[in-house]
Amino acid sequence: MSLQRTTMVSESSPPPHDALWLALDPECKLLITRDLTVRYANSAAHKLVADGRLRIGHDNRLRLGTAEATETLAELVMTAAKQQRWRRRLVTALGENRWLTASVTPASLSPTHSLLLTLHDIRLDGDIDPGPAADAFHLSASEVPILKGLLRADSPKQIAIDLGISVHTVRSHIRSIFARMNVHSTAEVIKAALNIAMFNQDHH
Repeated sequence: MSLQRTTMVSESSPPPHDALWLALDPECKLLITRDLTVRYANSAAHKLVADGRLRIGHDNRLRLGTAEATETLAELVMTAAKQQRWRRRLVTALGENRWLTASVTPASLSPTHSLLLTLHDIRLDGDIDPGPAADAFHLSASEVPILKGLLRADSPKQIAIDLGISVHTVRSHIRSIFARMNVHSTAEVIKAALNIAMFNQDHH
């Protein structure tokens, strides 16, 4: 879908009075309504559009790379709007060790009842702590090292070599971990673990 920049979201047009402070913010920030209509997008947001990671349609509706990611974002926006509370969540994978995370803040001072959406392109440079996810999903002591390997995106063979166990045993543990976490892929395991890590961070 091609991007059509109307006056509402044009970089060259002045932002609405409730978004003046967003214009020079280096982070990707947009003022949106509950139905993902974009009222204002700053320069950082337009860079993501240019890179193809965001789309703003002819109807000014914000869309992400996939329908699933857009639906996840829509659910996050509705939750923040209904509860009138700040919310953050991973939205979609952008590539190997790269994720898009979104935070939504009700803009209570805005006369148009907009919500402030901030998007972060995060890169995983180190290991993810498996502890929070292991606790949340009640993984066994023997499953935790397997989870740690999955969070590094290691193959079952590499996990088996690192732990000195058979590939068959590793695959058996992976099936159990997938079942406990209600996921079907390593990418989903990583996403779930990161969401739990972010939740714990936000509540400490």
